[in-house]
Amino acid sequence: MDDGLMQAVNVALLMGQPLLLTGEPGSGKTCLAERVAWELGLLPVLTFATKTTSQAKDLFYTYDYLARFHAANSQGDVAPKGFITFHALGEAIIRGNPKEKVEKFLPPGFVHQSRKRSVVLIDEIDKAPRDFPNDILNEIESLKFSIPEIDPNDPICTDAAHAPLIFITSNSEKLLPRPFLRRCVYYHIEFPGEKRLQEIVHRRLLRMPSRMNRASSPDDTFIANAVDLFTDIRKQMSEETRPATAELILWVAAMRDLSDKKDPITQDPNAVKAAMHALIKSKSEKVMALKIYGNGQWKPKTT
Repeated sequence: MDDGLMQAVNVALLMGQPLLLTGEPGSGKTCLAERVAWELGLLPVLTFATKTTSQAKDLFYTYDYLARFHAANSQGDVAPKGFITFHALGEAIIRGNPKEKVEKFLPPGFVHQSRKRSVVLIDEIDKAPRDFPNDILNEIESLKFSIPEIDPNDPICTDAAHAPLIFITSNSEKLLPRPFLRRCVYYHIEFPGEKRLQEIVHRRLLRMPSRMNRASSPDDTFIANAVDLFTDIRKQMSEETRPATAELILWVAAMRDLSDKKDPITQDPNAVKAAMHALIKSKSEKVMALKIYGNGQWKPKTT
């Protein structure tokens, strides 16, 4: 974690404000919440995956009215709490309370052993409807919600000591409202440099068993050359279509499985070109990428 990012995290913790993280896909925004939660002993991260249909109330819980209706018809009177599903912010507030205070709201199977603070990740907020960022401001600041299906007169809240640490990510696909931005701590994460990308690829491939019984940990030179070529190709692509870290990892894994060479980049052009389908997602840019690579004539900077 670089110094600027560490400072932003510390300011967000100190001021009790959400930390808004922007950056390209694959720049490590989501991983930051995981790392902070790990360092503070607050795993697992409670994640809300924003959708185009998301509403502010969805941060807390959803209630399955249809299942309740069918259960009531077939079983008679049924407890309403069995049809609640808590989501990231709602679960964090629940967990910030003693069990005895919130037990009447807990659905069967919900494990709540002790009061604790949580890390909440609101992922890809720019996917949400236009009003969503402003709508969630009061919910984030008040950290209070009600479940009228159980008890409309008993709102659930938590204190500052157990308030969740909130991370919000955005791929900068659209501008966020100024009132929302004014109430967040902000940090932009740059796309990883080549050395960091090599570390990421190496670590991820160790967890991706080869489908062709190749060594799960490829040669360091192969990884360095793959990242070098990836960077050259990426520089020539538009900002909207540049491949992210996930595509890089998939591309390297595909080359590893398609070739029996130690370094397919310099030794097996056919594997490189075949695996390009995992990296490039348009015909014109694939032509451009293959032109950069040639038929193996491309040379890494390290040589």
